Formats: sequence, C-alpha cells, structure tokens
Amino acid sequence: MANAIPRAREKKLLGESRGKAAGQAAAAPAYRPAVENERDGDEDEDNGAASMTFKMLMKRGGKRELQVPTTAALAVSLQQREEVEARDREEMKRLVLMASRQQEQEQMAIHRAQLREYSERSETEAK
Repeated sequence: MANAIPRAREKKLLGESRGKAAGQAAAAPAYRPAVENERDGDEDEDNGAASMTFKMLMKRGGKRELQVPTTAALAVSLQQREEVEARDREEMKRLVLMASRQQEQEQMAIHRAQLREYSERSETEAK
C-alpha cells in the first residue's frame, strides 16, 4: 500500500492520469530531471518499450528513480535538447580550432617577417 501513493504520483507527473494520453508530460512538472539521467537499452518490463531512467529529486531531500518511456514528451524533449547541445558543442569546438589555427598562422607570418628582417639586417651589416 505504501508503494501505491508514489506510483500514483509518478503517473500524475508523467501525465498518464486525468485523461491524458500515455507518455504526455504534465503541463508544469514539479521536478527537474537530474543531469545523471541514464538511457536504458533494455526493454521496459511493463509494456515492452525502451525507457530512460530519470533521478527525481524530492523536496525533502530524497531521490527516486523514475522509468520514462523513450516516446514520452519528457524523454523526447531531453533527447532533442541533448542533440542541440551536442551540435552547439561541436560548432564551438570547430570555431575555437579554426581561430587557433588562424592565430598560429598569423604568428608564423610575423615570425617569418621578423626572421627576414633580421637576415636582411645581418646581410647589410656584413657588407
């Protein structure tokens, strides 16, 4: 009986109660998934669908693992956000590497010019 209350709350948070379709997220969830979410490649025991594990932080300091189907709006939005963040990281990495290469080329050009200038001075002084 003690486990029935958290299951009901879990269903409410996932939007499975009050006539919503299974997998739809509630309008304003009372929690945020922790960064340590894990993707399970395993099939979910209940309905045979793949699921993701979220760690839900409770107000009183407790934690609870929550299995969410990968088709749920919560899981889909997390996957989309992670994909966007990965693309942003790759773009930032590309820009930083490009700027670094350009800076190296500029420094090499400066060093070559200084070397030419030094060798020209040495030649004029030697004469």
